[in-house]
Amino acid sequence: MNSIRSTALWTACGLCWVAVAAAQTTAPTNGSSATPGTAEAPAPTTGTATGPAAASSPHQHEVTGEHGKAMGKGTSAKGFVSKAAQAGMTEVKLAELAAQKSQNDAVKQFASHMQSDHSTANSELESIAKQENIPVPDKLDAKHQAEVDSLSKKSGAAFDKAYATAMVKSHKQAVALFKSGSHSSDQNIASFANKTLPTLESHQRMADDLASQMRVASAGNGTSRQ
Repeated sequence: MNSIRSTALWTACGLCWVAVAAAQTTAPTNGSSATPGTAEAPAPTTGTATGPAAASSPHQHEVTGEHGKAMGKGTSAKGFVSKAAQAGMTEVKLAELAAQKSQNDAVKQFASHMQSDHSTANSELESIAKQENIPVPDKLDAKHQAEVDSLSKKSGAAFDKAYATAMVKSHKQAVALFKSGSHSSDQNIASFANKTLPTLESHQRMADDLASQMRVASAGNGTSRQ
């Protein structure tokens, strides 16, 4: 009898253990957030990893494409010729002023360089424009003439500093213009812009250096007066 009772007791305990184990296994599966979390996790992960990457690439191409179109649209052959001619004529006029008014050797040398290079570029631009039947301005517009008139009223160190400052500004604008012109749909204009751009970039560096020299000279004069 004791043997039978023991066997029955162990059997009952075994069944209880199986039932408890089954309940513990099933309950978390049905009620816990592990399963929904696992099911939902791939969606955000996929969206985060793929979404921005997928969105980024087309967006980047779109921006680049728009920029390219804008460059083309903003650089009509006629518009480029007009702006480049005005800028070139102004460079020559200001260089002539510097030759007359400045007593600074660095300013005079820079101005001589500008007069030579820009006169050559102006002639080449005019020749190309004629081939393309594009009108070329033969005199300065009001804006550029006012710049020349303003500098013509200065002299000595004040002129040198103002001239150097004007050269930094004008060459920064010229480099931007010719970079834009290099994207022109007119192949002759684009070729001219590409060819001239390195010279203008060199001028820009020279202008920055000249302006720096003038600032140092101006500071030195101020110190000596004190």
